[in-house]
Amino acid sequence: MIKGWTNLFRFLKLRNYTPNIIYPTIQYIGGMKAALDVISHSYVSLIGSDTVASVVKSKLKKNSVVSDYVVAINTATAHGLKRGDLIRFTSGSCENCEQRVIYVESTTKFYLSEPVIATDLIATDTFNKYRDETPLLNSDGTMPIKNISLDIVDQLDSSDSGDGVLKPNATTIPKRTDNAIEVVNSLAADCYKIQTIDDIGEYMALYSAADRSSLICFLPIAGGTLDVSIDAGTTIYLGAVKDDDITTDANLIIQFMG
Repeated sequence: MIKGWTNLFRFLKLRNYTPNIIYPTIQYIGGMKAALDVISHSYVSLIGSDTVASVVKSKLKKNSVVSDYVVAINTATAHGLKRGDLIRFTSGSCENCEQRVIYVESTTKFYLSEPVIATDLIATDTFNKYRDETPLLNSDGTMPIKNISLDIVDQLDSSDSGDGVLKPNATTIPKRTDNAIEVVNSLAADCYKIQTIDDIGEYMALYSAADRSSLICFLPIAGGTLDVSIDAGTTIYLGAVKDDDITTDANLIIQFMG
């Protein structure tokens, strides 16, 4: 068995309150059943925040001794929680305490996994809501791959022929010994991937400084995709990599994905 004290037990001990917890790694869940409350390698993501509208406290009988309280929380609007979700209080006496949702009675009422003392929770206490993201293995034992969908967040400011299309015969792409030209004044959002389409067939690169002192990436010839990390608000510059200006009658499209 995994040994360890729950975060609530530590919290209560700091307040000089000793709850009647004999087996700190399990919690009573009703019907003569108990469950482990220590979860190893659990990954959660924030799914929202909420506010306690009212608190329902009922006595919990353990080992014939009525001591602590089991707590149900009512919310004013639908909480969207599922059994097993995690909540972390962000205000009030239980601030920074984390508890699992042990039972969902309705869209506006759920029960906590651990007992608390009567005065711990009050209406207006706030909490964040988290959900497990620990991945389940595929049937062959491999780790599932989560597809991440990216949107176009920006494109080239220059528009020589159609929206976002740069034509070197209209806008010269300067050789490597000259300053690069500005193509995006201020990136609209964080960018994690670049998609390019071109029929120029020359070596080019993107920079975050006109003097080329800060390279972002080299662009694939004839187009392609690149993983990048560019902060929102970055000014982006374009330049040729060789010793000659690019002035061909061709087209360049760059889409910034985030």
